[in-house]
Amino acid sequence: MSRVRANTIIDQAGSAGPDFPYGFTASSGTVTGLLTATSYDIDDLNVGSAATITATTVSTSTTTGALVVSGGVGIAGSVFIGENLSVGGTITYEDVTNIDSVGIVTANTGLHVKAGGVTIVGVTTGLSVSGVGTFGAITATTITGSSVLTVSDTTQSTTKDTGAIILNGGIGCEKNLNVGTACSIEGAGIATFSGGMKVGGGNGLREKAHIQTNPWSNSLSSGDFNLDYGNIFLCTGNLAGAASTLNITSSVGINTLMVTGDCLTVTGITSVNSTSSYINTLHIDHNAVQVAWVNGSAPTAGGGSGYDTYMFNIIKTANLAYAVVGNHVKTS
Repeated sequence: MSRVRANTIIDQAGSAGPDFPYGFTASSGTVTGLLTATSYDIDDLNVGSAATITATTVSTSTTTGALVVSGGVGIAGSVFIGENLSVGGTITYEDVTNIDSVGIVTANTGLHVKAGGVTIVGVTTGLSVSGVGTFGAITATTITGSSVLTVSDTTQSTTKDTGAIILNGGIGCEKNLNVGTACSIEGAGIATFSGGMKVGGGNGLREKAHIQTNPWSNSLSSGDFNLDYGNIFLCTGNLAGAASTLNITSSVGINTLMVTGDCLTVTGITSVNSTSSYINTLHIDHNAVQVAWVNGSAPTAGGGSGYDTYMFNIIKTANLAYAVVGNHVKTS
């Protein structure tokens, strides 16, 4: 067995390192500079500075690529990957600032967001829940579902801005709508029931009446029935004067309020104390209209005490044209 002892080994020309055509084996040692070889078989590798692997072999499995490690890899610093990352097992994150995915993110055992909430843009790329979804609060532009949506919150609604569900826009409902308790409609709009309306009972059907103290006969404005207040009017002041006039109007006008074929009923109840005081003329939007009075003629006398009731059934037959049936009932 031969042994070579030397401080420095160089090639024959004295200008470069020597060649080892049959390989190089060392139990220990330090290499300073560039070490080039076709392949390395190293039990333990300690690199004190940057290590660069220039091979460009693409990795398609755990046994392919420019660098193949049979065991685990422990990395104390950051890792930057220029292309795809495939993991066959579990990824455990201690602290992640942002996840930016251009594809689908799948969480097999659930998703827990501790703070900041979840913001989803779009409908087709939005949130799909196939089981039970439990949410503390949802603010959404569009919610589309193919099954039952159940809101378990029991907050009572007292206005249009309170309750378990608050919608800033309108509601389009293709089928039946069932309300367990009271239903209040706020605003100055019209509730239209094209298929009729059925009141099942259990409580009285109530309508708001407008009450005034100034007798209708005191002035033209006192005799106005403004339908913005409703369709029933009560005057607690005694009617005075014969052949008085009532005027039915609204903020937009009855001609605008009604379309041809519409019908409305207006009821006026007034205190009386003289048979010489009565109503026998009706105006609509301050224009006189013909009234067909029940019993064939207009009133000529009022009640001497109690209340007198005047009821008018009005049908719009054309623009500025009405068919009116009037009825006068005395309680004395």
